[in-house]
Amino acid sequence: MACFALALVVGMTSCGGKKVSAKTKKLMNKRWVYDAEATRAEAGKAINKSTGIKNASDVTNLKGDVKKIGNFLMNHTLQIYKSKKGKLAWQRTKGKGVLSSKVRGFFKWKDKEENEMVLLGYNGKGKDATFKIETLTDGKLVLLNEIGAKKIYNRK
Repeated sequence: MACFALALVVGMTSCGGKKVSAKTKKLMNKRWVYDAEATRAEAGKAINKSTGIKNASDVTNLKGDVKKIGNFLMNHTLQIYKSKKGKLAWQRTKGKGVLSSKVRGFFKWKDKEENEMVLLGYNGKGKDATFKIETLTDGKLVLLNEIGAKKIYNRK
């Protein structure tokens, strides 16, 4: 019986395809929570820089109920994990509890250096999203989309 259990454990751990890189492991099995405040601040800086208008970042500086509504609508978590079939996958969750909605798809690296990731089906209707990883630490993930806009996530 012990031999069977050992064989089962070895078989389960050896299945699942290729080895996972250190960078992928750093992304995986964590809840990356979108930081709407930090992302808006970065968008404001980009507006200032690209337009030359000194107070353009005030447009992204929301206050009061508008800020609460904006944060609620933008709030989501992103998770990278290994699917039951052994493929890398992603999941984006919006909302909490019974009112939450989840979108899932597969994940792949665009380049061998693992600087750009592709989330297949991320933009709905089968449209993929490519993100360049600007920062990846144990507690922070900063992604740049195709137009250079930042998405800032913190680990929870």
